[in-house]
Amino acid sequence: SAPRNLSASLLRKLDSVASQHHGQVPLHSRMFSLWLHHAFPNECPRPLASDAGAPLTHDEWQYFMHKDSAATEDEMKQAKAQAEKVYGPALPQGFDESVLPWSVEEEDGLL
Repeated sequence: SAPRNLSASLLRKLDSVASQHHGQVPLHSRMFSLWLHHAFPNECPRPLASDAGAPLTHDEWQYFMHKDSAATEDEMKQAKAQAEKVYGPALPQGFDESVLPWSVEEEDGLL
């Protein structure tokens, strides 16, 4: 689970978002989505850039990949174990969110 104590770096980033929007944080903005990803990297995905294209729906993925997108619990455990062999645990013990990429570029209409 993600830490619930917000670091000084995270609070500065949130202030940065607010300063660009007259002291308010637009909840449906790319910047707030990025901030949420930094604060809670396991719970909140990194927002896509506007030029990244739309993600596939479940049905589209199944159509293009010619297989079911559902994985069994054993398949998920195996995938997790393989990823941890290569990349280590999802969040290392000494995780420092301040090293994650941060962009102050806002993209209107993404969410």
